[in-house]
Amino acid sequence: MTIEDEIEFLERVPALRLLGRDALRIIAIGAEARHIHEGISLFGEGEDADAAYVVQDGSFDLVSEKNALIAPSVAGPGTLIGELALVID
Repeated sequence: MTIEDEIEFLERVPALRLLGRDALRIIAIGAEARHIHEGISLFGEGEDADAAYVVQDGSFDLVSEKNALIAPSVAGPGTLIGELALVID
């Protein structure tokens, strides 16, 4: 994927689109692709986040292990996960 392809992909993420193309170029340059195999957790509920993630292909099940009343949901392509890592330590 070229840097331009990565920028175009990030522009499709609503929360990131607001940053503008120049900021997305910087994010795309610093971003790294990770492949997470089925059954592996990206991070656990309540853990300190070290990065935000955008689902490019496939999906993640979002499940609360602490509160059974919160219905599980699915994060598919274009979903921003762990976005609080972008604004807090």
